[in-house]
Amino acid sequence: MSEKPLVELPPMYLGHSLVVTDGPFMCLDQVAGTRNFLLGNVDHALHATTVGPYPLVPGPLMRYVDSGLIRRPTVTRFPAFQRFAHEFVTGFGEAHHLGSCFTVRAVLPHMETTDDRPTLVRRLGERTVALFGGKIATCVASARQVAGLLREDPVPATRGR
Repeated sequence: MSEKPLVELPPMYLGHSLVVTDGPFMCLDQVAGTRNFLLGNVDHALHATTVGPYPLVPGPLMRYVDSGLIRRPTVTRFPAFQRFAHEFVTGFGEAHHLGSCFTVRAVLPHMETTDDRPTLVRRLGERTVALFGGKIATCVASARQVAGLLREDPVPATRGR
């Protein structure tokens, strides 16, 4: 269960994004066409983790999952983001929390310390391909793999046809 706070930052950040994909750092990514920024932090974004085929979302957060921007969530990690950001981001004390988005982020089991999200593509059946991926940087290569699997004939042709 992961949270992405949306904030308004001082004008000096407009037109800039700071996204560090590995390590315990603060990420500030401006939402196109707005003055707002989505925040990311591997440690402070997580509300809960579970290992298994289904997510276990804490009760108070259940109504927030995949519901868009929640303006005043009763449960938020924004204060932790704020405390942590002071080390990396000048002027973050002026950040105005507009709300947060909440979602379940699927990763492979026991990858909490590295946040490793490999892309896995495999055929599950004649008409089904599974794509498990977590990084936009792999989307083109993944699409090519899926297309390649779809071009393959999953059922061997019978002689005499």
